[in-house]
Amino acid sequence: MINEILVEPQHVAWLPWAASYFFFIGLAATAVAEAVMMRYVKQASSQQELIAVAVALTCAIVAPIALTADLHQPTRVWHFYTVLTYWSLMWWGAYILPFFTMTVAAYFLLLFYQVKQPMTAKLAARLAIWLHWVRGLVLISVAAILFYTCMEVYQVQARPLWHNPWFAPLIIFSALPTSMLLIQWTVKLRTQQNLAYLRHWALFSLTLFILALIGLCTASGDIADQLTQLYQQKTLPIFTAVFALVIAGWLLLPPFRFSLGLSVIFALIFTGMVRWVLFIQVQTLAKYNALANPYHFEWNADGGLGMLSMLGLWALVSVLMWQLLNMTKTPTEQKMATLNKPHSTPHNTQTGVLS
Repeated sequence: MINEILVEPQHVAWLPWAASYFFFIGLAATAVAEAVMMRYVKQASSQQELIAVAVALTCAIVAPIALTADLHQPTRVWHFYTVLTYWSLMWWGAYILPFFTMTVAAYFLLLFYQVKQPMTAKLAARLAIWLHWVRGLVLISVAAILFYTCMEVYQVQARPLWHNPWFAPLIIFSALPTSMLLIQWTVKLRTQQNLAYLRHWALFSLTLFILALIGLCTASGDIADQLTQLYQQKTLPIFTAVFALVIAGWLLLPPFRFSLGLSVIFALIFTGMVRWVLFIQVQTLAKYNALANPYHFEWNADGGLGMLSMLGLWALVSVLMWQLLNMTKTPTEQKMATLNKPHSTPHNTQTGVLS
């Protein structure tokens, strides 16, 4: 007796909106944690710390918008606050995500006030105490948002590539190098100071990512089977692993004139590819059958245009944040910027020769 089982391929549930959310929330969480580390480990100046927090805040503003768009029904957001569903991770995330964004914004505003406004010794001491407590609150929010983001995916036991202890290290260590290089590049553009230790931290974080990837490949037989299917169907996973090795080798080379800018571009692409493989291409693997689920990338609101819109919003917020940082320039910096502007050679209009 032969029993035939008909299986219908399932379309992906998480669209590129979700990949954009994981991209920006990873950069935001790691960047603000690095700002605290720069302050307490390397005794960074308030200006450098402010720039690092500004980088984190730009991503923390864009990430919730991408997640809301992925819900397909934006009015569902209201239900998280009117219906008590404490057993749902998404219900907890509806409180954790605003808490994270608000703590990063408070961190930025306090630093901005400290850098921009001259103050008395008493007010400066009081503000330092406030900043000390806000930094601790920010670290709590970072831990909460990383826990929620990783557990939202980890709880899907039907996907071995998600439900394993190596998933969280892959998410964190693929965002750490990018946020470090992005902070180093922004600090250099803003203050002409090269924080070389961030480059070393980025190389160490990338090494941890490679080790986590090796640990994932040897975790279990089910994961090995899923990785084999993923490698056979798509070329991007192999390209992502090779790209990580290329960036690690790039960071080992002596820096040249445009190396930092190129490193930032390569790192952003690397972080985006890791998110795409883990959250989009893994969904093409079937949960309980041998078929592959279809996914075709399209240039529509749920595909390429949506991702470009998030990048455009990030660029817009970054420009606005850059203008805010320009307000913190000291009179000496403003004078140096004026002196560095090119001046045209005066021309004698009467004689027609250069004076």
